[in-house]
Amino acid sequence: MYWNKTQLKYIINLYCINTSDYPTVFFMITFIYLINQMDNCIFCKIISKQVPSYIIDENEYVVAILAKDMECFGHTLIIPKNHFENVFDIDDNYLKEFILFTKNLAVKYKDKLWATGVNILNANWKAAQQSVPHLHFHLIPRLPGDNMDTWPKFEKYEWDHEIVLQKIREKIF
Repeated sequence: MYWNKTQLKYIINLYCINTSDYPTVFFMITFIYLINQMDNCIFCKIISKQVPSYIIDENEYVVAILAKDMECFGHTLIIPKNHFENVFDIDDNYLKEFILFTKNLAVKYKDKLWATGVNILNANWKAAQQSVPHLHFHLIPRLPGDNMDTWPKFEKYEWDHEIVLQKIREKIF
């Protein structure tokens, strides 16, 4: 059974008034905060058809739309229909559906649009330049002679691979 946001807010408010279970109240307040974020999310508004878009393809989990500011022919945004802020928030099963949809659309661009390659771009959190706090991929079909360079430009720095490997392993394992 699925409830809309208004019904969920009512249930949460009713429960919070009638309980002294503070961890549950904290969880529910956090949930209300997330619902409010969804109310203000441009991608959630596109998915719910409150804002018009150019839908290329969609399924139960994902929608693909033309980017508002297309950087090239066919610049596509692939967006999960559920609100996940970034790759750290999405559950594994939903991520699988999201990735498979992305792959299948990339294959169609290769086979039907004659793309000679694709870039699939993603940013997570503000430090990585995520512009909309709703997980999404940019699918950039590469066409012969497009002369685009979508690879980031990094300053050259000589890293000691052994030291970097040791520090990463110390921190994550």
